[in-house]
Amino acid sequence: MEKNKNILGHINNKRVIDQFINKPKRWIKYEDLKGPLRQLTGETEIRDALRMLSKKGLLVEKRQDSREKIYAISTTRKAFREILDGYYTDDIDTLLRSDYINYLIEKRGFRKICEAFKLKLDNPKFRQAASISLLNYPATKVEIQESAIKFQSIISDPSFHKKDGQLSPDLVDYIKILGILEPLFAVRFYREFIHESIRQAFNILNEKSFISTGLRDFLVLDSYLSPLNSYPVNSIEKLLYSQPFQRIYEDAYLLGGELFWVLSARAYAIYNNFADILFELFKYNQNNEKERETITKYMMFYWNVASTRFDRICFHLDYFHTKARKSGNYHLKNNGLEFNIIDLENNKPLLPQNLAEEILKDDSVPNIFEESKLCTQGIMENAFELIRPCTSFKYMDTNGMKWRFECISFEEVFSDLELRLAEYNGRTEGALRAN
Repeated sequence: MEKNKNILGHINNKRVIDQFINKPKRWIKYEDLKGPLRQLTGETEIRDALRMLSKKGLLVEKRQDSREKIYAISTTRKAFREILDGYYTDDIDTLLRSDYINYLIEKRGFRKICEAFKLKLDNPKFRQAASISLLNYPATKVEIQESAIKFQSIISDPSFHKKDGQLSPDLVDYIKILGILEPLFAVRFYREFIHESIRQAFNILNEKSFISTGLRDFLVLDSYLSPLNSYPVNSIEKLLYSQPFQRIYEDAYLLGGELFWVLSARAYAIYNNFADILFELFKYNQNNEKERETITKYMMFYWNVASTRFDRICFHLDYFHTKARKSGNYHLKNNGLEFNIIDLENNKPLLPQNLAEEILKDDSVPNIFEESKLCTQGIMENAFELIRPCTSFKYMDTNGMKWRFECISFEEVFSDLELRLAEYNGRTEGALRAN
């Protein structure tokens, strides 16, 4: 064999490992291998393979009382990498369907096993196959469900939060590791096994008055639509204010035909609770009233820009879904310079390049659109004094209640904001006096 060649490049070594990957918890003796392998190769070759695999560390060997050698597959990092390399270019499905990977996750943990796969995930076919398998192993589901319960306990405790809204990095590793897998499967997995715990944590924080109702509603919907970089992966301030309100149309995953209700609900959580969202911006800052007025007006303008773009994007999304009959699994993707709608079934962008480049630029000034048409009635007047509703709000309802659909004035927003700040400052001063 060549010095640097993978040990499983030798056919008999591969045949022997094939027998171990579906019995990862068992100690196997030579006699157990003779039956399935004797028709494929000779006894000497089987013994040579066992000796070589033991020497290289892919198998662990020991002697029973009878002095007969028995063998088990190794779970060390080095052994797994060698086995993964040996199957990667040939019959990887055999390894991915085996009990060995599930056993490794039990022994070493989901994150470490995903890290071992990381360097090979640039291959689209392998990435899809690995994502499906890794997220379907029973050991993965058990580990993630247990971690989600811990997530809920930690996130719902205000004492764990810093003023910048960030948590310790080790608490978000499970969500980050999902980000290296195929999004279509990773997002579905998150929604099934993690989202409910996160939602409950936000509810508890709201009940404890640590976050406002408007922020709670936004965070719940944001973690559902954009889980791979939502809170707690990114801070609340970054999500909402670093590029004000662009979050309503960026990095959303719409799966299984779900379109405007859930996407519009995230935008509506800001529009209908605008004072709550601004309260979260001001409650730790010492701006005076005049500064708050100015910042509020700018934030209203930023919302009007974002909601204008949101309307345009929804028009395109509706076309692709209802007329062009695309898959119904989409990723709304904004990289700051261009925007596109990605069909997750084939990972292809649906908007032509010229439109992808122009959609953010052309709608950088607030506009009012004619309903259900991709044409504008003109530039929005008083964009610093009013916030506009998104067009889709007109057609939405929750439990029979129609969503609000009107321009909301600066006076209404600012008076609500000042009331919330006064109540918050009163509670804070009362707590300080009590201590």
